[in-house]
Amino acid sequence: MILASVSLGFALLVAAAVVVHYRRRAASSEPEPILTDEMIRQIEREGWLHLDDGEPLDLDEIRQQEEQFWEESWDEPDEW
Repeated sequence: MILASVSLGFALLVAAAVVVHYRRRAASSEPEPILTDEMIRQIEREGWLHLDDGEPLDLDEIRQQEEQFWEESWDEPDEW
């Protein structure tokens, strides 16, 4: 019984470590935004800074994904 609890605890610890590793790896792969001197000068001149973030968000796709998420059936939690 104790061995099973220790094994389960170790398995959960390993799973948590893997999740943390992949989250850190994904977060570090995105480049950090860089504030240049020219950007600071623009803020001083105009009071704001416009950054081009690439493509705008597709609200229809977001809405569709959200609807799909909420339409999924959810399993009831296991009773212990």
